[in-house]
Amino acid sequence: MTWVVALSDARDPALVGGKAANLGVMIRELGLSVPPGFVISTEACRAFLAGGWPDGMDEEIRAGMGAIEASVGRRFGDPADPLLVSVRSGAPVSMPGMMDTILNLGLTPDMTDGFAAWRSRLEAMFRETVVHRFVQDAISAGYPGGPLVAARLLRSAGVLHVAPELFVMPDDPALGEYRKEFADLLGYVEEKPGDGFAGAKEVMDSDELLDSLSAGSNQQVDARAFLRARLMDQLMGDWDRHRDQWKWAAAKGAVGTVWRPIPRDRDQAFVRYDGLLLKAARQAHPKLVVFEPTYPKLLGLTWNGRDLDRRLLSGLSWADFDSIAGDLVVRVSDAAIDSALAELPASFRGDWLELTRTALIARRDALPAQAKAYYRQLARDVDEALSNPNIKSTTVYWPIEDRSSGFDTPIDEPPHYDPKVPDHWHVYIDWSKTKSDLPDAVREGWLTRTGTTI
Repeated sequence: MTWVVALSDARDPALVGGKAANLGVMIRELGLSVPPGFVISTEACRAFLAGGWPDGMDEEIRAGMGAIEASVGRRFGDPADPLLVSVRSGAPVSMPGMMDTILNLGLTPDMTDGFAAWRSRLEAMFRETVVHRFVQDAISAGYPGGPLVAARLLRSAGVLHVAPELFVMPDDPALGEYRKEFADLLGYVEEKPGDGFAGAKEVMDSDELLDSLSAGSNQQVDARAFLRARLMDQLMGDWDRHRDQWKWAAAKGAVGTVWRPIPRDRDQAFVRYDGLLLKAARQAHPKLVVFEPTYPKLLGLTWNGRDLDRRLLSGLSWADFDSIAGDLVVRVSDAAIDSALAELPASFRGDWLELTRTALIARRDALPAQAKAYYRQLARDVDEALSNPNIKSTTVYWPIEDRSSGFDTPIDEPPHYDPKVPDHWHVYIDWSKTKSDLPDAVREGWLTRTGTTI
């Protein structure tokens, strides 16, 4: 059994993950220059889970590292000219909660002097050249004061939120081995919402929320509050709003429990992925947004939050979108923006302050138009959870080899979508409440509506 696959040979996503398979295509079919690397396959993971560390994998990893060393001309662990590598998780499809990327693996205290000398030689080589200017132009700017400004704007907008605070890490023996690295550093402390936050008896994460919503009709989301928070995300240019960026607080509803959204983690608020290189990359990766007076492409700004958006906002009408956007225009006034910016530490202001004020005011004024575009985007690709099929029927089909097998099955109708607007209708089936004779082929999946009978 081969446990390690070179990137140039990475083909099957089920074996090497989607990222590595795509890199393999870039190498083999597109002829692009891709840094050397290798993949520990999913077979190795299965073998490890079944019986521990696979025999022979150490040798294969060493061989893979040797191939990288030969390709780049550096040696892993060399104190004079160290080879540093990164490690990334992968899967056939992207999944929330995968392992974080590990950067600069191989950089130890013994190697920092050698690496610093190598960096100095490189900087001297390219200083005041077009290469230096090109690299400098491509630096993205995440604003360190962004979480503070975001929290104060959310307060004005009426969005339940966490409130990060700036602290200096004390030079304390309790830091132990981390004392040298972290003592006297400036950083944020942000509360992790738990039971009791904002008076809620229970707080859960997004995966738990979705399970609760599937459990019964007495579990509901405050969709208007979620829409309010999502429009504020767009106002602040915060594109990275995946499931783990939200907690949900329980409140008593008319029938059962209503879950209120708690947005958190604002490291991408007001980010600027600018420069010539990133501008070119933005054509393929629209998530590389720039915070400026005009909104970026909506798809990139909302992509990471698309699954929650489509699942939780499908019950709202255009009137909801329009009224909430209008209310935010009033709440996020010039005075509210000035107040949020004025509370920043003096060292966090500089030229960024006026640029951000100008952009926030322009984006605030354009928020109703942004909300309309957002509504239309969601209305063209509709998600609906099927739990109480008692309204009407329509012909549907499923994306398998034989698409001719249509059958009639009831589908809940969201009240607000114009039947002629949606291109696709993704139906999530609650198997405990629907017809038992639905084919196994749709067990995972989405159904695409046909005709205009919905």
